[in-house]
Amino acid sequence: MNRLLPAVLISAAVHGLVLSTWPDARVELGEVSAPVLHARLMSRAGTAQPDPQPQPTTAQVARPPAAAASRPDQHKPAPTAVAHKAPAPTPAPRPAPATSVESASTEIAPEATPPQRVVRPTRSSATQSREQILATVHGQLANRFFYPQLARRKGWQGRVDLGFRVEADGRIERIRVVRSSGHGILDRSAIQALREVGRVSVAGPKLGSPGWDLDLPVIYRLREG
Repeated sequence: MNRLLPAVLISAAVHGLVLSTWPDARVELGEVSAPVLHARLMSRAGTAQPDPQPQPTTAQVARPPAAAASRPDQHKPAPTAVAHKAPAPTPAPRPAPATSVESASTEIAPEATPPQRVVRPTRSSATQSREQILATVHGQLANRFFYPQLARRKGWQGRVDLGFRVEADGRIERIRVVRSSGHGILDRSAIQALREVGRVSVAGPKLGSPGWDLDLPVIYRLREG
């Protein structure tokens, strides 16, 4: 019995250890799985480290030929640029056309002055001839002007604006009523009086124009007494 007692105690101790460590083992498995994954990632990264070392060597080797290729290209356009700069003496003939433009402007300036001097007297003569024609028509029409008897008895009054044209030979043509007096008998009387005038004495070369289009107002008004 004394020999069995230590064996029983040992077995009991072993069973107690197994029972006490079983639930903690499940938790540890969960915790251990994570570092295992991290260990794998670290091992992959460690293997990738020797790979990038040869890459910079290849990049460094590729750069010098690129620079060498660019250098001959830069040296080649250098002589061409010098060749283009050589024909730069072209701006020398530019002052020549500038002088021709100035001479052209000076030649045109004296030609522009004489027509202005010629136009001024023609305008003044035009106004004078127009005034002379109107004054002559007024004077000649006054001698032939009459007031119709029917209009006097009815007491009709008004103003008639006549339009007409004086030709270069003095003839009065294209007589028309521009604005009526409101009474046909007065309109017809004014037209008949202007037709009897027939011609203006101031005509010919003195007019300075092939013809004139004029307007003439004729007023019919009755006075008492």
